[in-house]
Amino acid sequence: MIEIIIAEDNLDYQNFLQKYISSCINDIKLDARINLITDNPNKVIKYASEHNTDTTKVYFLDIKYDKYKTNGIIVGKEIRKHDPFGYLIYITVHLQYATDIFQHKLEALDYIYKEDADIKERITQCIEIVKEEESKKTVRSAPERILIKAGTNYYNLWIEDIIYIESSLHRKIRVHTQNQSIEYYNTLSNIEQSLTDAFFKTHRSYIVNTKFIKAIDAKKGVVIMKNNAKCLITKSLIKDLENMLKT
Repeated sequence: MIEIIIAEDNLDYQNFLQKYISSCINDIKLDARINLITDNPNKVIKYASEHNTDTTKVYFLDIKYDKYKTNGIIVGKEIRKHDPFGYLIYITVHLQYATDIFQHKLEALDYIYKEDADIKERITQCIEIVKEEESKKTVRSAPERILIKAGTNYYNLWIEDIIYIESSLHRKIRVHTQNQSIEYYNTLSNIEQSLTDAFFKTHRSYIVNTKFIKAIDAKKGVVIMKNNAKCLITKSLIKDLENMLKT
């Protein structure tokens, strides 16, 4: 069950969102319900902090909450502390703050202008995206994801998309996927416990995803990955890795 939360201080617009979103989730047969409707953004933050993070949540937020002396960016940041995977959808009359949402890396699903003629279509598209993304999660086999907190940012990565992991300086590691590299404080030993059997620790400083291996250069003591990265391998482990690849 997907939980929907609406924080809108205009009561007329609050009613519009409640009715239209309810109609939309029925039309597309999404297993969801509206669990909270409020004009108080602090109640949304409290909801995010107290409810199970394993449940997918969709937050419809405004950008201005003058009555409570706060704004949607602050609210989004607080939500992200408790719910890094939730979907944030901003609906507002304040277009000038759109770039701020992305500068603060809140990973909002959309930023919709209230006066747009196609606002209903935009809301429908967002809910359809949520439905599609959630359906993908049920297809993948566990263990599926790994949560990484790097600074103030959260990354929810598919484990199978990780190419390799390397240790860095000062108790940091770098996780490399096909699209990005993320550096954060951790150790290879800690993260190794969250990985699948497809991963192999080739060296005290490297863990590789065997499905991304292109070649092993035994003479140079490196594993060449499909993205052409070269990972060190201890020579005594080469035979073990070759046997693993054969099986």
